[in-house]
Amino acid sequence: RQEILFQQTTFHAGMSEKRVSKGGKKIYDLVYGDTRWKDKAMLPPLITAVATSSYVANLANIGFETFAAGNFTSWTKTGITSWTQETGTRTGGSGTYVARLNPSGATGNINQAMSSPFKGLTVNLKAWVKTAIASHCRIGIDDGVDVTYSSYHTGGDTWEQLTATKTLSNTASATTFRLYADTSGASKTIDLDDCTTQVTMTTGVKFFERSS
Repeated sequence: RQEILFQQTTFHAGMSEKRVSKGGKKIYDLVYGDTRWKDKAMLPPLITAVATSSYVANLANIGFETFAAGNFTSWTKTGITSWTQETGTRTGGSGTYVARLNPSGATGNINQAMSSPFKGLTVNLKAWVKTAIASHCRIGIDDGVDVTYSSYHTGGDTWEQLTATKTLSNTASATTFRLYADTSGASKTIDLDDCTTQVTMTTGVKFFERSS
């Protein structure tokens, strides 16, 4: 904590001057100060509320609109044997297409890594997901130390927006966003659309002298 040292005889900001006649001396009222030192006063700063702001850390190909040579641009699949680009399956989507994942007997995930690990910052990941099987699909944020997951899709073959929130480790080595298929089975198809991210950061702390 920063503290500022002032001479009592010359400092007025942060102290209310009381012109009281008592032996010909002026008496001052010091607020939130420390007067353990002779003829000096320690006045702590007033810290304003810490301001925070959020900005979008853009993933590439968030709506799965770009698909070439059997792969979605900027996305990697691990343990997912098949993925396809489908049209017109979600009303209100950002584009024309969605991704359809077919685990085909294997568990796995599709993922995209950001260029910055965002050490110590809070990151949100959201994605629209549809699957007919409950407790089968969820999303997660991996910072290279551990993974924080969303809740599972509830099943029922309807679109649900899943959300994962993670404060990244100060030793984070990466920021990777993943969609997981946690149980195997050829019939457990997953549709995925509009993956978005947001990073929350502190913009600064301001110090002001206290005034009475």
